[in-house]
This record gives sequence, structure tokens and C-alpha cells, in this order.
Amino acid sequence: MLALAQILDLIDIALTGEELHVIVKADSGDAYAQVDAGAMFFVAGRFGAAVYWFDLAAAQGNADAMQWLGNCHASGLGVPKDESLAIMWIAKAASLGHLVACQQIQGMRAGRGDA
Repeated sequence: MLALAQILDLIDIALTGEELHVIVKADSGDAYAQVDAGAMFFVAGRFGAAVYWFDLAAAQGNADAMQWLGNCHASGLGVPKDESLAIMWIAKAASLGHLVACQQIQGMRAGRGDA
């Protein structure tokens, strides 16, 4: 196991005290913190790290993480571009009532003429 200082050296981005707190909570298994950590890394352009945290949160049933993963797979950010996985993750998020994912599914259906 790596110490926090070693991890910070590996990620090579400056984090505030609040962001460090999020990382510690995420590492302890908090799904909401994992989504927040993923979003922080995504914004910083560290897409692989973002996907890592989104995967952990999605495995716990977090709809926000599922929607993020869908977008990552759709765009090929942090993972190979894969339309099937993108649709799967967005559909899972939508099935949990995620508003943005529901709108994305409606948009996909409208694009196919199913709306």
C-alpha cells in the first residue's frame, strides 16, 4: 500500500486540502466521494484515473458514476471508445432515475426515430 504522499507524487496534480479529503474518503469506499474524485481527475485531464474512481462508485450502484462512465466510453476518454458500453452505462443510470441519463436515452431514441 502506498502512502498518501507517494500517491500525490504519482498523480502530479495540485490538490487543495478539501480535494485531499475527498481522495481519502473515496479510498475508504465512499461512493459519492469516488464520483467526486473521478470528476476532479476528469477536469484535470487525467481520464484513466477518473474512470478508475467512476468504476468503483458504479460497482456500488451510483447512478452518477454510471452516467460518467457512459460518457467516457462514448468519447473514448480514459477507456477505448465503445458505443455498446456507453449505452449500457447510460441505460443503467437512466434505470436508476438519473435525469441526464434519461435525457440521453431519449435523445438516442429520437435519433433512431423511436421517440
